[in-house]
Amino acid sequence: MDELAIKSGMNEYRFFSIITKLQNKTGGGLADILNEFGKNIRKRISARKKAIALASEARMSCYVLSALPIFMAVVLSIMNPQYVSVLYRTDSGLKLLYVAMVLFFSGIGSMFLVTKLTLRWRDRRTVC
Repeated sequence: MDELAIKSGMNEYRFFSIITKLQNKTGGGLADILNEFGKNIRKRISARKKAIALASEARMSCYVLSALPIFMAVVLSIMNPQYVSVLYRTDSGLKLLYVAMVLFFSGIGSMFLVTKLTLRWRDRRTVC
């Protein structure tokens, strides 16, 4: 059992190995201990599923927020092209457009980075 725990790297196998060793040395109610162990595993599985759901929600929020400015620019250019044409026909508009694009892409990058780091941190906390 110890070899399986070491090779797999999963904490559940390590805990099960410890439980069986302790029960073998000290005795006691193995059924109760295994019942509690099963409850803990079920809690971990539900926490993992919750983390996956939260990850999906965060990623979808990033996608929607990333697409929103592009969508609005397309809608504005269709509804009234004069509003958007100022951005690419004048020098100050081009400068503003370049700055906006740099800020837009840096914002998207930081949003995805924060989401990724938050999900890694949350995954480490909820699932041992």
